[in-house]
Amino acid sequence: MLASAGELVGDKQPNTPSRLEPAGFASRIAFGALCGGVVVHRAGRSVAPTALGALLGAAGATAGAQAGATWRQIASRKFGPDLPGALLEDAVAILTATAAVKL
Repeated sequence: MLASAGELVGDKQPNTPSRLEPAGFASRIAFGALCGGVVVHRAGRSVAPTALGALLGAAGATAGAQAGATWRQIASRKFGPDLPGALLEDAVAILTATAAVKL
């Protein structure tokens, strides 16, 4: 929870590097894999193997990072300041993550 709050605040700072830079991108993929594995493991082996959850979590993190970066570029051209696009991105990310965990 604390990491999520830090991400929400840190992502809006002007000196925050791109999420597609290698270190940030790799950590997103690693945490996506970890979270996907944990969610599937907690759901029980009858749902899917933990490794499949990790793979899907890593894929989701990769897609989300790419989509988020693309969205922010489009939104900044459309809205000007970065904040409106960033807040919309956060809302979509939270709703998507909530829906994915409830499946």
